Amino acid sequence: MYDKSCNCYVRNNVRFKQIHWTIHQVFDCGEYEPSNVKDRVVVDIGAYVGDSAVYFALRGARRVVAVEPHSGAFAEMLDNIRLNNMESVIIPVNAGLASKPGKVCVNNVGIDATGFIHHGPGDCPNAVPAVTLGELIN
Repeated sequence: MYDKSCNCYVRNNVRFKQIHWTIHQVFDCGEYEPSNVKDRVVVDIGAYVGDSAVYFALRGARRVVAVEPHSGAFAEMLDNIRLNNMESVIIPVNAGLASKPGKVCVNNVGIDATGFIHHGPGDCPNAVPAVTLGELIN
């Protein structure tokens, strides 16, 4: 349901800037339901618009590190984190995961297409930092 007071969609008391297919997968289809994240630190690689990060936080994760290279999806993730007052639990990182530091070239595609695109190492106008798993853990 669209709520004009927050300029967002509300589903089961969870707020989202837009409703994407992944929100249905995570919240309605139970994609991560078997995962026990209570009191754990979760690293969400390819966090998209933060749907799974919000889900993990609601399921009791102590902290969620949400890594998303696409600038549009990352911006929407920031909105979704704020809409759900999860700034103290979810740490958003605008970068790509790689085997070594450098840059990740992000393809110039819309938010809905970014989940189906491979962003690879390299420098381009849409490049973001490349971080390693070790850097994230530290």
